[in-house]
Formats: sequence, structure tokens, C-alpha cells
Amino acid sequence: MNLLTHALEVLSDPNQPPGLREVACAALVAGLEESLAVPHGTPIAIWRWVRETTPKRWCAAQYRLGEVFDEAVFVAAFEAVRDQGSGTELRQVALDVISGSAYAPLVTDEMLIDVIDRPHVEPERLTRLITSVHKARGIPVELLVVIRDRWAASTVVATREAAVEIGSLVPRPDETFWTKMIGDPSDDVRVSASGAISKQCQVEFASEVIQQALAREPVIDVRAELHRAMMTVLHRQERGEE
Repeated sequence: MNLLTHALEVLSDPNQPPGLREVACAALVAGLEESLAVPHGTPIAIWRWVRETTPKRWCAAQYRLGEVFDEAVFVAAFEAVRDQGSGTELRQVALDVISGSAYAPLVTDEMLIDVIDRPHVEPERLTRLITSVHKARGIPVELLVVIRDRWAASTVVATREAAVEIGSLVPRPDETFWTKMIGDPSDDVRVSASGAISKQCQVEFASEVIQQALAREPVIDVRAELHRAMMTVLHRQERGEE
């Protein structure tokens, strides 16, 4: 019997010892990684095992699953994100799957809005998905701006940091937004914003707003990051960028 066929049978059998099923899962994931001809039903069987064992057993199966299209996996992973009862760990695994190259191009704007509107899905966990979808097919600027501004208005620091990441995807940097974020009450948000401004915004604006931030910044560590950001701007200026 083919080794991978036997591994699928073991993985799919709930009566087999968990340790043996874990080894079978690892063998099937290795088969995917090596682009071998795996038996029909392998991706969904791996997904079911991951769902069953998260967070008791950790594996990197979701990253490989995200590179191999299987409609059943796509539907199941998206439902796990939508389902409030999934739990944080499984929801993260599901997001890792649908952020993969096999699924990101298939995530529609409506699907993004669906998960963004769900209060149990933390924005900071959605940034990779949004970035992957944007790289794969492009997200309308209007939607990116809506997401960015909604998260920027949050009282949660991690959500405002996520807003900075999404702001970096907007092709025409909004000076009002970046001025607000580099003046955020949170040290972490100010640091994230300074790095994004130094790379994304026009050189003249970036230089001005970072120097203004330096003039009022009381935190030593943040000042150090602002100096680094300023160096990035100066290097861009030397290269003739505008």
C-alpha cells in the first residue's frame, strides 16, 4: 500500500492513537511540501485534524494547506473564522490557511467585510489576510480607507497598530491620517507610524512630520525609532525620490 494512502487512512480514523495520527499528518504535509501526488481528500483530512487538535497540538500544516486549493478546506476555514465558538487559536489557524496563495485571490470584498464586522475577530489578526488579498488581486482603495479609519478610531492599541499596517496599503498616502498616527498616545503606534511614513509618504512631508514628532517626543526609545525613520527619508532623498 502507498505510504501516503496509508497515512491518510490513519489520520482519518478517530480510533487510532493521537500520536500515530499526528505522525500520519506530518507525512501528508511533507507530501504536499514535496509536491507529491497525495491521495484525494488529503487537504480536508489535514484540516479536520488541525481543527480537532488546536490548540493541544501545534503544527505548521495550515501554511502548507494555504498553498493547495481545496474547496472544502476553503469553506471550512472561512466558517471557522466567522464562528465565534471557534476560539482564538483555531481562528488564527483558519486565517493562516485562507491567507495562503491558493485562497487569498478568492476572498471577495464581501467576505472581508463579513469578518471585519464580526466583533470576535481581532483586527490585528486580520492584517495578514487583508495584505495577502490585496497583493493577490487588489482591494479597492475605498474599502482599505474604511477599514483603516475604523481601526484608527479604536481605543485598543493593537487595533490602531493594525490601522497603520492597512494604511501602508493605500496607494495615495493621506497626510491627515499619518499626522494623526505619528501623534498617537501609544508609543507602539507612534513607532509603527514613523516607520511607515518614512517609506510610504512623499519625502518632503515625511521629513517635516518626523522632525515635528522628534521635537515633541519625550520617550527615548521612540525618539531612537524616529531618528531611524529620518535616516530612511534622507536616503530616499539622496536617491532622488520625491
